[in-house]
Amino acid sequence: YHLVTGVQTCALPILFFIILQIIKALIKDKSIRAEGIAYASGLICFLIANAVEPYLGRFGYMWVIYMPFAFGSVYTYKVKDNYE
Repeated sequence: YHLVTGVQTCALPILFFIILQIIKALIKDKSIRAEGIAYASGLICFLIANAVEPYLGRFGYMWVIYMPFAFGSVYTYKVKDNYE
């Protein structure tokens, strides 16, 4: 029990970081607002469902964590369109 609680406590800052990245991306580019809200709400809902039944114990469900993180990172650190 203590190990699971410790792992969940360490995962909370990562979750907040991912959500913060998505919020920064939404502020920077307003045209991606629908996708950003979908990714953030999907991540939160999946993590709530994970508390009921541990889906993240299997490697096949890790993409749910990686997709919102990649979405936020790409749009937050997007370089100039002309790459000069």
